[in-house]
Amino acid sequence: MLISHHRTAAIVGLAVLTLGVAGCSSDADDAAPTTESTVESTATAGESTAETTEESTDSADSGAGSSDSDAAASSSEALDEFVATLQENADTMLAGTEDVYLDFAIEATHPGTVEYIYTFADEVDPAVAADGFESTLETFQELTDSAAFPEMEAFGITEDPRIIYTYLNPDGSEVWTHEFVPSS
Repeated sequence: MLISHHRTAAIVGLAVLTLGVAGCSSDADDAAPTTESTVESTATAGESTAETTEESTDSADSGAGSSDSDAAASSSEALDEFVATLQENADTMLAGTEDVYLDFAIEATHPGTVEYIYTFADEVDPAVAADGFESTLETFQELTDSAAFPEMEAFGITEDPRIIYTYLNPDGSEVWTHEFVPSS
């Protein structure tokens, strides 16, 4: 199930394109994959975990709020583990969408946010795409409520869980982004 909702999000993006969102094709030589963002985000997430753990230790030493700090550190560590697992499975998540997506990155933002960043292979008109994506908000929310948030909770991500879907043009300009929180 870990892979299925992410694949569905990619397919929702494909559906938006199918509905006429695709604009002018960009020159493939002008757009290089941006795999560095995943590596940088992993390093940043690791640094954040170290800082959170250090703060947790300081709180425990003072005797005040140690259970809250321990829970935050645990949730933060779980977020790093969850994102690492997703990154290991990224190729499987997007199998069959290579003609649509140039790149795919997953980033962790502590304490509990996972951002999925899809970069389209061809340029998309942001205004038209926004209309298409906005019309699928209910589908995205159902997807996050039924699969993504339960997966995050199963991994131990309990502090402020959020999911952000971001879609970019090959030049890095934003096409659409939206942050989701659990409905209930």
